[in-house]
Amino acid sequence: TIFRDGRMVATVESSEMDHDSLVELIMGRRVEQLLSRSNSKVVGNPVLQVDNLAGGPVHDASFALQAGEIIGIGGLLGAGRSTLLKLLFGVIPIEAGTVRLDGKRVTLASPRHAMAAGISYQPEDRLTDAAFTDMSVVENLGMATTREFFRMGRLHHRAEHREARAIIDTFQIKASSLNAPFTSMSGGNQQKVVLARWLRRTPRLLLLDEPTQGVDV
Repeated sequence: TIFRDGRMVATVESSEMDHDSLVELIMGRRVEQLLSRSNSKVVGNPVLQVDNLAGGPVHDASFALQAGEIIGIGGLLGAGRSTLLKLLFGVIPIEAGTVRLDGKRVTLASPRHAMAAGISYQPEDRLTDAAFTDMSVVENLGMATTREFFRMGRLHHRAEHREARAIIDTFQIKASSLNAPFTSMSGGNQQKVVLARWLRRTPRLLLLDEPTQGVDV
């Protein structure tokens, strides 16, 4: 029996079901649509240029990232995959090496510096490092852009709520209300909230550590 968005969509004999058919029923779209690829070519100068970066277990990391390009980073436990992203977001001090965004060298001494440079970061551990679990959905959505809603030293909740409703519609986030506790949502919807929070900043560089962690098919 398959449920989608809180509604039962089908009950099928398991012997008559294969993997792709199950995914289609869960997602509401064919597998081919989920795996569509872009044929656009990556051109131009690098958006990100990392040279001989070092910090923690990371040593001499060098790579370039161009606009529209996705780089996947893999490694065994302790190899420094998460550390590399934390270095680029100013969470862990950079011991050596240089980082350039759009050709300009940037100082990433703290997350504040990284955000000012146009970098956003979604950590691996959502509940410990990415979410404000004692706050509401709307508060979590606006945490990276709170300054936008302050006028004369006061937080304008109406504008904050209006923006949050638009985000929930865009990302198809399932929440009982804007003021519902963050922890009342499913893992997948929690992940959407964290990602939407950062995309609101229209980042130049988006760092995602295990973005599908805790999310079903």
